[in-house]
Amino acid sequence: MKTKNYSADSIAFTMILILILCFIFGPNLSAQNVEANKDQHLVSNVFFETDLRQALKDLSNEAGIAIIPDNTVQGLITLEVDSVPLEDVLIKILAPGGYTFKMIDDFYLVGSPLPENPSFPLLTETEYFSPDYLLAEQIPNLLPVYYQSFIRVNEKTNSIAITSSKKIIAKIKENIGKIDVPPKQISIEAIVAEMSNEAKKSIGIDWGWYGTGDQKNLKLSTNLNSISNDSSIVGQLVKTGIKYKTFTYDVIYSLRALASSGEANIRANPNVTTINGQEASIFIGTERYFSIVTGPVNYPYARVEKIPVGISLKITPRVSSKNEITVKIEAEVSEVTAIGAADLPLVTTRKAQTNVRVNIGNIIALGGLFQESKIEIKKKIPFLGSIPILGYLFSHTQIENVKKEISIFIAPTIIE
Repeated sequence: MKTKNYSADSIAFTMILILILCFIFGPNLSAQNVEANKDQHLVSNVFFETDLRQALKDLSNEAGIAIIPDNTVQGLITLEVDSVPLEDVLIKILAPGGYTFKMIDDFYLVGSPLPENPSFPLLTETEYFSPDYLLAEQIPNLLPVYYQSFIRVNEKTNSIAITSSKKIIAKIKENIGKIDVPPKQISIEAIVAEMSNEAKKSIGIDWGWYGTGDQKNLKLSTNLNSISNDSSIVGQLVKTGIKYKTFTYDVIYSLRALASSGEANIRANPNVTTINGQEASIFIGTERYFSIVTGPVNYPYARVEKIPVGISLKITPRVSSKNEITVKIEAEVSEVTAIGAADLPLVTTRKAQTNVRVNIGNIIALGGLFQESKIEIKKKIPFLGSIPILGYLFSHTQIENVKKEISIFIAPTIIE
């Protein structure tokens, strides 16, 4: 029978290797054993106006696990437990004081989860996530003030970092889940039309009518104090026949019928969609370019300036829990009326702002917006007026100022 002889060097090497492995994995194995057995520690005790630090010491002795409170822990506790898991007891006695706990290796650390606490990095962890519908920077202001100090926002990536205890992180995420929901979408149809007084009366609109009357006709729905620069603009509601999920309104039909007969001119009929609380913009007009001379007197230079003129609408809808739509409307009509000194254009602008609350199926009407323009009419005697140089003796040019009233109809509806 052969026997193996082990040298002293090989035995020493084996012992050193075992010691190294114990050093590396020993604490982890110990922590894993504590983690596996922590739920098996049942405690029974009675506390009556007991100092919180003393209560934690008693629980530590009973459970056989170190519980270390930091300097923030203080207060009294009254509680009776019978065969309750240790962590459940810790939650009950720490929650009233706003304290939290976390297992670190083979002991529990107890303290305040507030950022100013020196133990904050040890008691907390960080979770990252991105909201589905809200912007990340909107979220902190929508949460209770207490939670705001635990949140950091990255606007570039639209992400949020929450650093706190597990309980607070779970509560913050629960609150965010309630507000980060798909916003409602609102479709906005606008009709910009020129109408005669007879045409307006035929569809039941009278801008000179004020007061509160039968809702089957018209109802004044604007705060006149909110109208700026042009008090002639009045917002009214036009009651329609069809109430829900359709644009086949009686007024829309009437306008198009009037346009067919020549009594109204529909200049534009845009349709835009926006989400709840977000502004939608509509511009109907042209961009005019002017050459403007500027710079020092000795070195003047010309630059081209772009000036948009026409009708501009900014519409911000907000939907209530009752599916009523509050619409903020900013309307502006502008035109270049003349060329002033230094060839600078003179722009006339009329603005109005109003807030109107409507039900689905109602139309908002804006009136009193006037647009002025100049029309150059050239008249001449046939043949003679076309003779070069001498033709001006047999022709003349007439400039007429044309003033038109613009009526704007806005129909918001919720997209289901």
